[in-house]
Amino acid sequence: MRRSIFIFGLIFIALTLVVTPAARTAPSFTQLDVTLKGVSISGTVASAINKSGAIVGYYTTGGVDHGFLYSGSGYTDVFYPGSGLTEALGINDNGVVVGFYMDGPSVTQPNFHGFTWSATGGYKSVDVSGATSGTFVQAINNNGVLAGYFSDSAGSHGFTMNGSTVTKLDAPLTTGTPYFTQAWGINTGGSVSGNYADANGMMHGFLYSGGKYTSFDAPTTVGTPAPGGTYTVGRGLNTNCVVVGAYADTTGNANGLVRQGTSYSVDDDPSGAASETDGINDSGQVVGLFTDALGNGHGFLSSVSVGTTSFCTATTDPKKKHHHDRDHDKDHHDNDRDRHDNDRHHDGDDGDGN
Repeated sequence: MRRSIFIFGLIFIALTLVVTPAARTAPSFTQLDVTLKGVSISGTVASAINKSGAIVGYYTTGGVDHGFLYSGSGYTDVFYPGSGLTEALGINDNGVVVGFYMDGPSVTQPNFHGFTWSATGGYKSVDVSGATSGTFVQAINNNGVLAGYFSDSAGSHGFTMNGSTVTKLDAPLTTGTPYFTQAWGINTGGSVSGNYADANGMMHGFLYSGGKYTSFDAPTTVGTPAPGGTYTVGRGLNTNCVVVGAYADTTGNANGLVRQGTSYSVDDDPSGAASETDGINDSGQVVGLFTDALGNGHGFLSSVSVGTTSFCTATTDPKKKHHHDRDHDKDHHDNDRDRHDNDRHHDGDDGDGN
């Protein structure tokens, strides 16, 4: 299962959500698994949640990832027409779903593309102009601005996309090339969360808000993070710039992380295996993934306490910005796909993965 099809439109199928409450200390925790009658599913990832509690993610069957939307009335399979795999990774409060897909077997050299889907607009493919090996859309805000990442000969770059206008995001917190910046979340104010690698290959989370990058690493006060900020990643964020993600501890295990300004807390699965928090809404509902003691991957829904304090910095909506970088860069993603897989599989199998 990657960490992180064949029909036109969304098809409602007999997908079942299995919820397993687990005994644990706060925050609350509910295991999420997609089951499909007569089909073997090797793992489930919950990637994002909107204000109404609709959850998107993906599951793996036969080595192929299928996106899903769970809106309370049941599951909907999200499978880009004719693709080889699809992962649903983001959803806004208007119910627009985003993610990426890979070209199907009929394509000699398959590529990766972002997509959007809505009940009224159907599927639309998204590509950064000139990308060589793929565009990966991770999030969408309520204004329809997308966030994600791509790579070119200089490395991997985050981006936002407002209509046809692309703004490249390279965290200026490292030196030299190759660049490695990935945008994973965007809120309605235009603040972006994600991660970047420094010159030594160490991974750090970042918040880009009000035109300013803020780097962050899990402090020792939240548990036992590996020394030197070896691995901290930022994933989704909510309106007030509460950021979720993960960090690696001294044993090499990944742990879910919640950042509220300078305050950090752990959001881990109760079994003590690897976890990653991927999405959060304004009510403090959090979704993500964990691997159990047997290495099986599961989604989860938890709840953390969030207040009304904003941790954003003079936020500026990308729709209102006038300093857009219109570089429609080429994307080289053979390497980046591996980095994407490794990033989501930081402690082994997420069940991967977004």
